[in-house]
Amino acid sequence: MIAKGRKEEALEVLTRIHGFGNPDSRIVQVEYAELCQTISTDGSDQRWWDFRELFIGKGALYRIACVVNLTVIYQWSGNSLGIYYLPVMLSQAGIKNVHISLLVTCITSTVALCLALLGSWLLDKWGRRTSLLLALGGMAIFLAILAGLQSPGAHMTTSETNGSVAFIMLFRFAYALGMTPVEALYHIEMLPHGIRAKAQGFASIISTATLFASTYASPVALQNLKWKYYFVFVGLDVMWFVVVFFFYPETKGKISRYLQTLLTARTYY
Repeated sequence: MIAKGRKEEALEVLTRIHGFGNPDSRIVQVEYAELCQTISTDGSDQRWWDFRELFIGKGALYRIACVVNLTVIYQWSGNSLGIYYLPVMLSQAGIKNVHISLLVTCITSTVALCLALLGSWLLDKWGRRTSLLLALGGMAIFLAILAGLQSPGAHMTTSETNGSVAFIMLFRFAYALGMTPVEALYHIEMLPHGIRAKAQGFASIISTATLFASTYASPVALQNLKWKYYFVFVGLDVMWFVVVFFFYPETKGKISRYLQTLLTARTYY
């Protein structure tokens, strides 16, 4: 509404939702002033083809780099294995019975959903960076152990098969608990109002491209490399862990304007 010049209507909406009908509410006044300051009625956000603002200005490149990098992390951290190729992973772990494979898939998906909800509840307690770091660290460890258990190949023992199934499930659970809740939230918190839609669209293009590569590369790699392919994602998860630890700002509890100041000053923590 503000971008279209309908400021009075925008103030009425804020008053109704955040001020409980009180137009003099301090929260409403602060939010309204911030929105008026950050949303332009004639800026590049009003021109659908103009993406220059994503890359111009202090902190802009840093901000968009974090958003794009996180998009790549979601597609190239190994999660596609646990979602799209879980039956293949179970088959290579020694589970040949279709009914058992279906049961494990069902249990894994159900528990992953519950853990994603739990992670959403815990997100404001331990922060976005911590959530990502716990997930990436856990995924790297579980996938490395899984590769070790499957290294005997066709000569796997029953214990190694059972252990493989357990670590496949733990790998999926780590992603659900730590990364699923952050997926959409971090982008929104990192981006100011004026460029949020365009930046999300740009990130979606990158996401589609990386998902395409991951989806079509994984079945060929799993067939030819088998358990050795897991080490590709172990290495990537370790690299992503380092990137998040040193370069990602914590967005928990920070309003958009204050976060942009931190990004410009590069005060990450």
